[in-house]
Amino acid sequence: MKKDKKTYNYCIPSPMASFMKKIDDRTQMEASLLSMFFF
Repeated sequence: MKKDKKTYNYCIPSPMASFMKKIDDRTQMEASLLSMFFF
């Protein structure tokens, strides 16, 4: 699975991708932690 620093380019449904992007816009650290849990 490929992950870009700025945008999340996962091979997943768009709702989940936009969800992850929203989190990334909020806090980079939270996004990293959540991505560790989810993936």
